[in-house]
Amino acid sequence: MRNSARVPVKQARAWWVRVMVAGAVPVVIVLASTDVASGMGAGPIAGQPGVTTGMQPGTHTPAPPPAPAAYPEQPASVRNGAVPRPEPSSAPVPAVMVADLHPPRPVPPVAPIAPPPDTIRIGQFEVPSPPWLPGQVRDAINNTAAGAEAQVSTALDSIGVPAGRSDRVAGATAAGAGIGGAIGGAITAAPAAAVGAVVGGLVGGTVGGIAGAAVGTLVAVPVIGTVTSGVAGTAIGAAAGAAAGALIAGAPAAIAGGGCGWGRWCGIRWRGGSGPAVRVSGFRQVTAALLVCLGVSIACVPGSAGAAQVPIGPGCPRLFVLGVQGTGQSSPTASATADTSVLGALLGPVVAAAPGLVQRAYVAFPAGFGGIVPGGSGDSYTVSVRAAIASLRSDMVQVGSTCHGTELALVGYSAGAEAVAQVSRDIGAGRGPVPASRVAAVVLLANPERRANSPLFPGGRPGQSVPDPAPGTSGAAVSRVRITAPGPSGGGIADDGAQYGDLARRVADICADGDVACAGPERAAVLRFGAELAAQARLSDPLTAISSLQQLLSQTLGNAWTTVLDNDVRVSPDTVDYAPRAPLAQRLIDAGDPRVPSLTPAQAHLAADRWAQIAATLTAHPAELPKLAGQLAGALGQLLADDADLLNPAVWVHFATTVARHDSYAASGQIPALIAWMVALAHDLTEGHR
Repeated sequence: MRNSARVPVKQARAWWVRVMVAGAVPVVIVLASTDVASGMGAGPIAGQPGVTTGMQPGTHTPAPPPAPAAYPEQPASVRNGAVPRPEPSSAPVPAVMVADLHPPRPVPPVAPIAPPPDTIRIGQFEVPSPPWLPGQVRDAINNTAAGAEAQVSTALDSIGVPAGRSDRVAGATAAGAGIGGAIGGAITAAPAAAVGAVVGGLVGGTVGGIAGAAVGTLVAVPVIGTVTSGVAGTAIGAAAGAAAGALIAGAPAAIAGGGCGWGRWCGIRWRGGSGPAVRVSGFRQVTAALLVCLGVSIACVPGSAGAAQVPIGPGCPRLFVLGVQGTGQSSPTASATADTSVLGALLGPVVAAAPGLVQRAYVAFPAGFGGIVPGGSGDSYTVSVRAAIASLRSDMVQVGSTCHGTELALVGYSAGAEAVAQVSRDIGAGRGPVPASRVAAVVLLANPERRANSPLFPGGRPGQSVPDPAPGTSGAAVSRVRITAPGPSGGGIADDGAQYGDLARRVADICADGDVACAGPERAAVLRFGAELAAQARLSDPLTAISSLQQLLSQTLGNAWTTVLDNDVRVSPDTVDYAPRAPLAQRLIDAGDPRVPSLTPAQAHLAADRWAQIAATLTAHPAELPKLAGQLAGALGQLLADDADLLNPAVWVHFATTVARHDSYAASGQIPALIAWMVALAHDLTEGHR
């Protein structure tokens, strides 16, 4: 921005229009409902029989309220110009009237706001650029933040929101997301935290905007200052969502200490309300320092082969174990026999303890997380898991067709556990590459699909600690194995109620308490929603990450909005009611889940028709609007309740070491018992085939 390089907004503009159609319409409905409701009860009812409008003795007519001040908007040549514009006025924002809103229309893109010299500006939050921060890093932070803010303003313009209000809401969203992301990033700290902050900030800003709008008053926001409640809700919601998102996506590189150190040197100035910039200290100073840290991490994020033959031999073993490693631990050309990482600590000793009886191979797959995880490919997590599933199925067919008397065991860790879990579900339901009778055991470590509060053996006997024997064996050796891993509370980040059918009681689902991948908090819908988006995104560099996440969020919110209109809104010529068949949290999660089939054109057409009916009914019967706003407020309250764990400090403390817990399986006390299980299976299979 300092170099006056215009942030590209043309391509992103279409995305933001779709996002705001899905996400801003309910916000605007509630914003407008406050004004309509208050207006309906403000004066006498004219023309109603039996009602007079004369003065009651002893009373006087109150003075009419002052007319709202007109918002001083920037000229179009400045606001929609080809160069960055100055910061708009911070005067009070006028009310939004629902009658003025309309479906998205083409509008000129809003120009980004230029920061003051030597300043980092993220929405309505400003901090002097520290002398040690390189100028190109400062400019990259400003360009990214200003571009996102301008896109939000453009989208709001397109549905009829006054320019002044759209600028204010966009600035609050950017500031809230930046502050929340900085705090969340300081807890988990890493470039990935910035990605999580983007997702969490956008989601949290939308939710907070709805909540704040329903209040309809002026509130004081820490750091930001006194603003209207709708804007305050947007800022606070964005901050909370961004902090949660940063915590989810963070990786183990600590910046909190550095952030606090920098905070001592940074004099923070906040431009809020209508007064001059003021110097801040304490919480605000630390927040601003952490904001710089997050900005640095945003600006400095570093930037398939055909199916291989499974190495079988010499000869065919009694038990062949296929292992699927975690993210960053494999590649399409990875060695099939190198015992590395978590699974190497398990399978290497198994082969050594039962030579000739057990062979193993590791499934080769991209093992990426959008290009952000060292050792992984540039593929998204979702693409990587799908590749792992395809390779695993292919390898199982190869082993099964080559060695007719060999049974299979499947072992997966993290992303590999999700792939193994999905294949095992298919096998248990009779849809797998081999029948369930050919699978002796399944071991899942840090499984993202672990069911909430699942026991060690999902679908097994109460308190089961001894695995069921392999099909066709006596199970004499396996009966002496005890696996005592406790089942922690919570469920996997991708939990969708997995069941293993005919494989139940031979599937061990092992999870470390505090590992958010497999034992995340139960009431954390935004966390799961953000994880779903991040899993599908391309994250190799900041611009690619923002573009990818924007596209995914647009599509996901659009799908959720379509589903809500199709299923959860009842409309007639006289009434509109929000009567949900599923809570908003579940609608968001389902819309973001790549395993859920895409919506059909017929569903999209139905939603468009339903929206037209809603608009017509509300226009003809404005009294329906307060009722609908109350119903939406109830839905919002349920959404907040579905995220209550994210507001519990004890939960944050519990998951503060989630990265260490996720990396602890190789050294966990369960590895010896799992080794014993695999070796016992081989001996039982040998006895069973004599």
